[in-house]
Amino acid sequence: MRSIFYLTSAAAFWATISMVQARPDILPDMVNDCERAVVTGDTCAILYDDDGCEGWELPLKQGYTELTWWYRNDAEAVLVKRGCTLVAYDKKGKTERERGRQFILDGSSYRRHLFKDLRGSNELEDDIESVECQCMSVNRNNHQEMSDGAHGAAANAIMSSNGGGDCLTVRFNAGAAAVLFDDKDCQITDWDAPLYIQDGEYRTFSMFQSVHNWNYKNTIESFALKQGCTMELYRDSDFSDGGQKFHAAGGTLVYSLGRDPKTTSLNNDVESVRVYC
Repeated sequence: MRSIFYLTSAAAFWATISMVQARPDILPDMVNDCERAVVTGDTCAILYDDDGCEGWELPLKQGYTELTWWYRNDAEAVLVKRGCTLVAYDKKGKTERERGRQFILDGSSYRRHLFKDLRGSNELEDDIESVECQCMSVNRNNHQEMSDGAHGAAANAIMSSNGGGDCLTVRFNAGAAAVLFDDKDCQITDWDAPLYIQDGEYRTFSMFQSVHNWNYKNTIESFALKQGCTMELYRDSDFSDGGQKFHAAGGTLVYSLGRDPKTTSLNNDVESVRVYC
C-alpha cells in the first residue's frame, strides 16, 4: 500500500510539472492572488499582510508615509503600480539616514504592476516602518521623470553598454550585485519583475531545485552588474558548461547578450549564475 502511495504521489508531481510547462500562465494563480490585484486612482503601491497579496492591505499614495502600529513591521508582500517606485525603510524619521535600512522596488519602466513577496531581512520582511512612493510622469520632450519631490536610489554611472533603453536607469536593491532581465536592454516581457542576485549568491534554475525556476530557465537576455562585481553565466544548471565571466571595473556594466557575437550562445540559454564582489 505504501509503495502505491509513493507511486501515486510521484505521478501527481510530474503531472503538475508537465502542466506548468505546457501552461506556465496558470502558475501565478496557483501561487498567489497578486496577479488579480487591482490598483486604481491615486494609489502608488499597496502593502499586504501575507505572502501572495493576502490578508490586510494598505494602499499608499505618493510621498512619504509612516505606518501606524496596526501595519508597522507586519508587511510580507508589496505591489507597486506600474510606472512607480517604492522605497521601504525599517525605521521612520525626517531624513533618509534616520530611516535606516531600505529596500527598493522599482516599477518605473514596467508595462504592468510589480509585485513581490518579501523574503528575509534584506527585503525587510515584517520589518517596514515607513515608505516613500513616487510615480513617473512624461514631460513635453517625451522623457520620463520623477514627480515633484520624488526620492529614489540613483543608478551607478554606466561603465559600458552594448544596449540602451531601460539599462540607463537600472536601480539595485539593497544587497543586490546584479539584476537580470528577460528581454534586451534591461526590459521585462514575460517576467513580473527583474531577478536580483545578491553578492556571493550561486543561483541555479534547475527544475529539481524549484518548480518556480521554469520562469527563469533559458529566458535571460540582458543584465546590469554593479561596479566592482563579477558575474559568471552558464548554459547548464550546475555551473560547469559554456561559462562566461563578466566584470564591472569602472562603473555599472549593462549588457544585452544577443548583441555580441561572443555571447549570443548565452542569449535565452542561461541555466545558472553566480555573482561575487
